[in-house]
Amino acid sequence: MTWLSIIGVAIATAAVIYLAYNGYEPLICFPICSILICLTSGISLTDGIVGTYCTSFGTMVGKMLFTYLWATMLGKVMQESGLGKSLAEWLAKIIPVKFAPTTILVAGIALSLAGMSIGAYLVIFPIGLVLCSKANYSKDIILGSIFAGAWTFILAAPLMPSNNNYLVQEYLGTDTSAGLVPGMISCVVMLVLNCIYLQWTAARWQKNGRGFQDWDDLKTQDGDEEKLPAVWKSFVPIILVLVLYNVLKIKLPLCLGAGALSCIILEFKRYSIKEWFLMCTQGMMSGVKALMNIGTKGALGGVVALTPAYLALMENINKLNVSPYLTAFLAANIMALVLGSASSACGTLTPAMQPQFEAWVADGKATMGNLHRMVVLGSIGLDSLPHNGTILATCEMFGTTMKKSYFPVFITCTVMPIVTGAVIALPLMLMGL
Repeated sequence: MTWLSIIGVAIATAAVIYLAYNGYEPLICFPICSILICLTSGISLTDGIVGTYCTSFGTMVGKMLFTYLWATMLGKVMQESGLGKSLAEWLAKIIPVKFAPTTILVAGIALSLAGMSIGAYLVIFPIGLVLCSKANYSKDIILGSIFAGAWTFILAAPLMPSNNNYLVQEYLGTDTSAGLVPGMISCVVMLVLNCIYLQWTAARWQKNGRGFQDWDDLKTQDGDEEKLPAVWKSFVPIILVLVLYNVLKIKLPLCLGAGALSCIILEFKRYSIKEWFLMCTQGMMSGVKALMNIGTKGALGGVVALTPAYLALMENINKLNVSPYLTAFLAANIMALVLGSASSACGTLTPAMQPQFEAWVADGKATMGNLHRMVVLGSIGLDSLPHNGTILATCEMFGTTMKKSYFPVFITCTVMPIVTGAVIALPLMLMGL
């Protein structure tokens, strides 16, 4: 039964990758894959689908409800108020144009610090397109540049107001600085390496004749000369979210809501009260689909956790005579591969391994903060393979294809996190940091 379960989980994982790559909705294909897992693992459909799948879906959605809804609300008001664009354009003016990939990456981090997610991509892409046209870089470098900052670094680093940090923190009772020294050092090294790689790739493409060619795309960008807010205002929600989250230790959803409120107050005269209300509503509604997708991926993870394949995997990992930190890192990578989502991997793996984590801490073999950080670092590598729905959706949104734009994403969001987690974070933790 174990081998049949392993085969079933492997086929379901391959199916998830294929279906997501070809644009099928997770809300449809993930339950189908869960049924396959149940049938090959000896789990009744009543227990697996009606029971565990629905319960795990509700648990994940409940954990992330206002984190997602208020994050997308904040992204909407940052975008519509002009605060996000003001900050991105300011960064584009102070950094030389030849460093366009680095500028895009830094802008992504800055906007994500204020809680923006997909809204940050929408703000940055048109500016990145202009920068690439001036530097004669292919626009295919933009996606990897955005994700390297707004996604990979923000999700992995300590102190960041990210879904991953929040989820693991809620389960393990850790704080925002969990695994601070090894986590921050590895993430900063990853950031520097990503900047070097992106700059080198853009220059190499240019040298080989792959420069900027998408002039028609450039013409379709919004060319109005709206009056943007003063750039200092753009830093207010960023600083507010960081202070509330890291200093006052307020729950992340409340921090994001406060950030959105600060944007409205700063630019209150720009819209009527009704318009602001509708904008906030639209922002939250845009997060519903993403929330449902995260919920269904977490539900698949709940079903996987019932299988003999998963139990055998956890048993064999625990039997490995290796550090608990390496065990957590490997387990998170495997779960991210199966689910294609870093947040879902964190939400599924952490409660499942929490008793083992507590045992390791009680025996003095590990610290909970470092285990927190290794779960987060492990979750952000293999989730970024082509079955990640966000990558597919963003390709469509930016008028590019996986074939053209995916390889820089693979290097910055899959290879770099795995390498820095294993080569930098793990040794530092084993040294007692």
